[in-house]
Amino acid sequence: MIKKFVNLILSLIYPDKCIFCQELIPLGKKDRQICQNCWEKLEIYEGGKEENDHFAFVFEYKDIVRNAIRRFKFKYHPEYAKRLADFMELKLKSLNITDYDYIIAVPIFRRKERKRGYNQAQLLADELSLRTGIKTVKKQLIRIKNTKPQSELDHIQRASNVKNAFKISNKGYFKDSKIIIIDDIYTTGSTVQSCIDVLKNDGAKDVFVFALSKSIFIHEKEDLSDII
Repeated sequence: MIKKFVNLILSLIYPDKCIFCQELIPLGKKDRQICQNCWEKLEIYEGGKEENDHFAFVFEYKDIVRNAIRRFKFKYHPEYAKRLADFMELKLKSLNITDYDYIIAVPIFRRKERKRGYNQAQLLADELSLRTGIKTVKKQLIRIKNTKPQSELDHIQRASNVKNAFKISNKGYFKDSKIIIIDDIYTTGSTVQSCIDVLKNDGAKDVFVFALSKSIFIHEKEDLSDII
């Protein structure tokens, strides 16, 4: 009873906001952190020419989804991971992806991770690992090159930016393994392809890329100045 009372007082002082539009969530509906209006707008991508046997994603990176992911990534909202992973879990179940050995997040450079406070892709990977029982592996696929943010580059610059940016810590760790790579935003695929190349060179048998979103702005640089 005391804990519930404290949580009620805290919710009044620090009211929850919808992760997509930032509108206040009414009391009694805070469990999902999504307002009714946004809930009705959300569209999970249900398959088509954008997906294949080795790649799938949940949302198109636009509108309210784009707003939420940018806050998750750049404005220190690690609490978004749980709710966003709910949608990833639903999509993963619909794909009937089974018999995989590891879940790996696309790594970010350690200095950038310290500054940001977390790797948003790793938070999603951790959530999905808990829900699927597939082991998440950290510090085996690592980023060794402090690349420029892909959001600041055009589609031609992105491929060269991530060339030789990753390596395996313990050679042979992924031999004969099946891996799911988790990323938050898939644009041109340059980053994940660089990861795939390294994993395949280490002996990985199969790599499936699963992204929270796929960008439709592949020829545009991301403007981060308007994130609220």
